Amino acid sequence: MLQIISGHAPCDTRQSFLDCIEARKVDPKLVGQLWNCTDTLPGEYCHRLAIPPGSTYAQAARLLRQYWIRW
Repeated sequence: MLQIISGHAPCDTRQSFLDCIEARKVDPKLVGQLWNCTDTLPGEYCHRLAIPPGSTYAQAARLLRQYWIRW
């Protein structure tokens, strides 16, 4: 998978991240790949993570980094 410096992430990378959220697992590699991704996280995942609608994958990745030890 390609590391995203800024901007859009590949669809398969974003989907893998969503799958991790559903499984309540954190993949540090995916968190790093989406650290600067400006794509909008789907609303249902914003709700699951208790972040504002319209948040980006980068915002979600930064939040999950804080909790990966607990998950």
